[in-house]
Amino acid sequence: MLPKFVTSIDIPPPAKASRGSYLKACRAVGEDLCVVGVGGLLTPNGKTRKTVRLAYSSVAPTPVRAFEAEKVFENNRSIDELLDEAMPIVMKTVSPISDVRGGKECRANLVEVLTRRLVHRLWEAA
Repeated sequence: MLPKFVTSIDIPPPAKASRGSYLKACRAVGEDLCVVGVGGLLTPNGKTRKTVRLAYSSVAPTPVRAFEAEKVFENNRSIDELLDEAMPIVMKTVSPISDVRGGKECRANLVEVLTRRLVHRLWEAA
């Protein structure tokens, strides 16, 4: 029996009004190794509601999505209130380690700083 291979993947494009971005912190010396990466997609749903998707790299054994934290952004409150509620959930989703690229505490801080920066940028652009 011959092995089966994936020959294509169809990914539907996001809604027309969606905005996405990726922020990363990396070492300044040597190779371009990501210490923390945060990707986000914001899709407006009506005049006041927005759908937010958050994904993280280099802070867990594999890239992770913060599904539970994303649900917080479905509420109609200020962005700062939503981020304050979502960040503890994000921190439970990721599991940063200490290694040659950075310490656990540094990575945890970068997750929060980059998430807040990314979501603010997307929110303002929507």
